[in-house]
Amino acid sequence: MNTRIIFLSISLAILKCRCAEDPWTDGPHEAVRRLYLMSLTGLNHELDVWAPDSPGKVPILYMMGGMGTLFPGDLYGDVWQHLVSHGVVVIQPWVIGNPADNYETDWVMEILQWSREHLEDKLHGSGLDRGLELDFDNIIIAGHSSGAHVEVEFLKHYCDTVKAQILFSPVDGVDPFGLIHDFTITPGQFVNYGLPTLMLMAGLDSVPGGLAGDLTPPCVPEDLGNIRFYDAMPAKTWLVNATSYGHGDVINEFYYEGLVETQFCGTDSSQDRVVYRNFVAGEMWAFMNIILQRDCSYLPYIEDSSLMPVNTIATSKEAALPGWDWECGMESECLWSAAHLIE
Repeated sequence: MNTRIIFLSISLAILKCRCAEDPWTDGPHEAVRRLYLMSLTGLNHELDVWAPDSPGKVPILYMMGGMGTLFPGDLYGDVWQHLVSHGVVVIQPWVIGNPADNYETDWVMEILQWSREHLEDKLHGSGLDRGLELDFDNIIIAGHSSGAHVEVEFLKHYCDTVKAQILFSPVDGVDPFGLIHDFTITPGQFVNYGLPTLMLMAGLDSVPGGLAGDLTPPCVPEDLGNIRFYDAMPAKTWLVNATSYGHGDVINEFYYEGLVETQFCGTDSSQDRVVYRNFVAGEMWAFMNIILQRDCSYLPYIEDSSLMPVNTIATSKEAALPGWDWECGMESECLWSAAHLIE
């Protein structure tokens, strides 16, 4: 009897979901990493690049890593290997120093301009397939943790060529206590730009790690994290909460072990982190198809928790401002206002 019920449930799910190909399975491309150093590029950030070693025109994901872009791309290597295997280039700038220095975001424009002028030739020169073409007309920007602060602050000043954004367990401010008043979000107000937005959060984001006992703040304080950003987005926004996972579970296992040793962020080490990292990459890939390819068959993968390989709560909200509407199938563009904030 139980077997019949399970079979019926699976059959109903298949009938309900007119989905595209499963985004959590690896794609057909070999993903390779290239590191471009400040000393050789003249940039003020190191540049980690993950690219498919295959011919074809591919979209671009710019990634602002944790600690205000202090973390290198290798920290998220498993996620990028999976995402890039589907045919995406990931560009992640990072630099060792004071994370707050990156909150003045003019440097991001320098990265975008250098990438547009030089990166494709650099990749070809390093041995990647000569038929690989970078599609700088199809850009999405993502940010993890306080890297999302950098992302949002940049978009508040410039977002003309960006098609959408991904906020991954975002954190506002400089310190977890909110003592230094350097914030990109003002609660109760919208940011001054509108982009289709995918928010990925971890259910244990706000659980402290125990580094300093009871004095340890969570890696994502509730008043500085996910919902603060979600409420501030005026355009179509999806929020997918992976309820059993922690803030640092997305990083490669070598770095995760260090996180566990230091008790820096809350985590449940019994969870399958390989599945989780593939889930994160798959959500990003599904979102990129929805936005850039206007392929609505991927919508269930960011809206229907029953289809996802980890336990999630998925919700969304429509545009909050007149004229800022977007629906799947429409071309995406950044709607921007010169005003710093929109009431």
